[in-house]
Amino acid sequence: MPLPGTEKVLPYVIVSDEAFKLTVNIMRPYSKEQSSTDLQKAVYNYRHSRARRTSENAFGILCQYFRIFHAPIAVKPETVDDLTMAACILHNLLINDRISHSREPVEDKLYLPKANVQPLAKLRGNATHEAFKIRDDFVEYFSGRQGEVQWQIKHVTRTN
Repeated sequence: MPLPGTEKVLPYVIVSDEAFKLTVNIMRPYSKEQSSTDLQKAVYNYRHSRARRTSENAFGILCQYFRIFHAPIAVKPETVDDLTMAACILHNLLINDRISHSREPVEDKLYLPKANVQPLAKLRGNATHEAFKIRDDFVEYFSGRQGEVQWQIKHVTRTN
């Protein structure tokens, strides 16, 4: 499926932090050194960060409802996938039930407490040329007319 407003097709990717190696399906941000001297890379890092924050917040919501996510889960990765999917389905059922039986507004700004996230060991190794090309394609898209959002330049160029 092409990127919105373009004919460019890129793979589905997982947004990660610096602990993971850049691969064709795992995108990581540019280093501070790279993004501080290149506005397009700074924009990419901003958009990458927003995407990561969304998934972290979603996991934070799951943690608030399901205690199993409060500690490492000692099961096979496939079982963790099943547990996560089941938790998402149950959460959606609970939300739908609460909305249909309650007039109280549903809280939509829950954040992941950092204490629930354990740091991962950094993975060493070189990314492939193809992985760099895919990330560069995202940089080009986010900085181009079709993929930009109106506030991104203002956000990355503001000083604190």
